[in-house]
Amino acid sequence: MVIFRHPLASQAAFSALVAEGRAYAETEAGATLKRELSASPSARRLRTVWDIATMNALREKPDALMPTAVIEACSRLLVERHLEERLSHVFESVELKVSMAERATDEDG
Repeated sequence: MVIFRHPLASQAAFSALVAEGRAYAETEAGATLKRELSASPSARRLRTVWDIATMNALREKPDALMPTAVIEACSRLLVERHLEERLSHVFESVELKVSMAERATDEDG
């Protein structure tokens, strides 16, 4: 994944995008979009996927040049004995959550 191959560039891009999004949210159109996204089940599912895919490694305002979460995640992965098994459980859990959320959305709609 690109954020782990290029963590400094990824962090800089993420911080810039967050700042731009927050500035846009201050406009009338941005505030409307923010309300709509906040109420969207799809946006909540996307947030779950994003958090898992990035391992929460990116920060809005990082306190260090190299995101600590990236270093910690890589360190944990290096010593993990059953990495593939654990990752498969994570992805199975995500698939279950997404499936449940889709069913809930179908029932609501």
